[in-house]
This record gives sequence, structure tokens and C-alpha cells, in this order.
Amino acid sequence: MEISVTANAASKSTLERLRKKHPNFDADIANNEHSQWKRPRVVIASITIIFVIAILVAMFAIYMQPYVKITYPIDSANVESIEEVNGTSRNIPNEQVLWLLVYGTGSQCYYPMERPIVVLPNGNWSCTAYIGTVNDAGHAYDIYVVQANQVAVNEIEFYLNNSVNETTGEEPGMVQLPIGTTTRDKIRVNRIP
Repeated sequence: MEISVTANAASKSTLERLRKKHPNFDADIANNEHSQWKRPRVVIASITIIFVIAILVAMFAIYMQPYVKITYPIDSANVESIEEVNGTSRNIPNEQVLWLLVYGTGSQCYYPMERPIVVLPNGNWSCTAYIGTVNDAGHAYDIYVVQANQVAVNEIEFYLNNSVNETTGEEPGMVQLPIGTTTRDKIRVNRIP
């Protein structure tokens, strides 16, 4: 009994000292009784804000990635030996270019088109594609759009300048995509006569 009486007296004297030092002590204590309900709300609101910011940052990062899409022809389309390939793109680094290559599923070689794709300011582009020879009707071909750095551009240009047979105009094809290319889109088409 004596211990609890002493503890109560000590508590009362501490409270008295606090009340003298802080005139609004009782009001602050009363307000704090409701703060237990405010804390979870603040924590939930903070977590929600952090979550929304994280989603926005992720969406921005995805949007800022290079994007290329072939819009014509569509995948599995029937095409002629000469086709205008159309597409759209965004966020291609200035020091890199887009290049269209046709892959012959029969020859298993890549055939780069004559020059890089010219991208308009709005991101749209168009490029003439030569898909096989006149005798290649019925074969499947893949149309690639690659993002190429300067090393890849040099390799493609070397191939175009040195590999085409001057007499027949035939190309041996490239066995693999050049080092320094990243495939950005690919479709498969079927050659018709």
C-alpha cells in the first residue's frame, strides 16, 4: 500500500509541475487521446502517396524506353516482292538509327535494305522492302526493324558496299544480325506472286 501511495504522490507532483510549466498541458493531453486514430490514417496516406509515385515513375520509365512498331503490313500478311513497310517509333537515341532487314526463312540469311529508315518528327516512318526474288512466291519471310549503333551501321554498310554481285545483283545475305543491333519489332509475311 505504501508503495502505491508514494507512486501516486510522485505522479501528482509531476503532473503539477508539468501544468505549471505548460499552461495548455491538459488540452494537449485531451488532443493526444484522439491522435491514436490519426496515426494509422497518416501512415496509410503516406504509403498510398509513395505507391502512386512509384507507379508514375515506373510508367514514365517504360514510356521513355525505345519503342518501334511495324504498322503495315501486319503479321501473317500476304505480300509482293516489293512492299512499302510502315511503322511508328519513339525515343530512339540520337546516335542510333533504325534499319529494316528481311530474313529469308529458306536461305536463313538477313538482307538489309539500302539505307537506314528515315523517321519523321512525329515518329512515323516508311521504308521500301525487297522481299525475295520474283521466283520466291510461297515462301515465308520475316521483316525485322532493328535499332543499330555505329558499329552495326558500319557492318551493314560494308556488307551493302562489298557483298552484292555486280553482274547479277544478288546478295549472299548476312548469316546473323550485326553486333550492335537490337531487334525492336518483327513480323512474318508470306510472299505471293
